[in-house]
Amino acid sequence: MRNTTALALLFFAAGHCGTAASQNLVANPDFDSDMSSWSVNASQATLDTTHNIVGAAGSGSASITNTVGNNFGVGIQQCIVGPFSNVLHTFGGWIYVPAGQSGTSISRVAIGFYSDNACNSSIAGSLVTTSASAANDTWNLFTSNVVPMPIAGSVVISLQVFSTNAPFVAYFDGARFGVAPTTPVELQSFEVD
Repeated sequence: MRNTTALALLFFAAGHCGTAASQNLVANPDFDSDMSSWSVNASQATLDTTHNIVGAAGSGSASITNTVGNNFGVGIQQCIVGPFSNVLHTFGGWIYVPAGQSGTSISRVAIGFYSDNACNSSIAGSLVTTSASAANDTWNLFTSNVVPMPIAGSVVISLQVFSTNAPFVAYFDGARFGVAPTTPVELQSFEVD
C-alpha cells in the first residue's frame, strides 16, 4: 500500500510539475498587439492578426515579406542585454510558410552574440540558426540550444526570410531565448521497493 501511494503521488507530481519553467528574455515574443521591441532590417514587416500560433482573436504574428529575392535575407531583430549565465539556453520560435509561393526560401530564427552591452561588437563565429525551408501551410516549431560565450554582453535574436524570388512571405510567432527548461531533481529518477 505504501509503495502504491508513493507511486501515485509521484505520477501526480510529475503530471502537474513537468519541467520547471524558464524565463523568456525576448520582449513581445508573441506579437499580440504590435511589433514593439523589434527593429526592421531592410524588410516589410507588419503585424498580422490572421495568422498566429494560438489561433485566437487579439493575437498576432510577425509577417515578414522578402521583396528583394536573389537569396538576400530580410527580417526583424531585437537586442537582448546580458549578463547571461554560462548554462544551456534555448532559442527559436514558430514559423509558418504559406504554400504556393514561387522560388526557394529559408525562414529562420538566428542569434548572434556581442561582447558589448549594445549589440554592436559582434563575436566572430557566434551566429547560430534554426530554420524552415518547406512551405507547408502549417505552424512548425524550430528550436535549438546554445551555451552563451563567456564574454557575451548582449545577444541579437533575428527572424529572417531568405528567398530566390520576391515577394516571399513567412510568419513568425512565439520567439524565444532563455535558459533551457530543467526537470526538477526530485523528478529525474525514483525507486520503488
